[in-house]
Amino acid sequence: MRKIISSVISAILLTSLVSGVVAKESKTSYEVTFQAEEINDLSTLFIRAKNNITDYNSTPSAEAKLQTDGGVEKDLKVYHTTQRLKTERNIATSEQKESYVTYYFYGIPKEVLINQYPF
Repeated sequence: MRKIISSVISAILLTSLVSGVVAKESKTSYEVTFQAEEINDLSTLFIRAKNNITDYNSTPSAEAKLQTDGGVEKDLKVYHTTQRLKTERNIATSEQKESYVTYYFYGIPKEVLINQYPF
């Protein structure tokens, strides 16, 4: 009788341990629906930025100014491009998660570089 009770208790304990392990293994899983190699060539990125080529719907805003020691400021042209790298879909909820990378380039006028801030 004692062995039967001991076996039943052991079985209950093992079942609770196994069910706990199963619950931990049921993590949210994602399916990759889009993936692209990141563009690392600066010339290609600059051409994309200058031509306003972007994979992101919203335009990020950026401003830049160059300032002399005397406080004179010059607005700089800011170029940007955004590339979509990856889209993942949550298998359970169908919710999508997207990953992007954005590069910024600042247009400094040649005369500023040659004459060291004459604006």
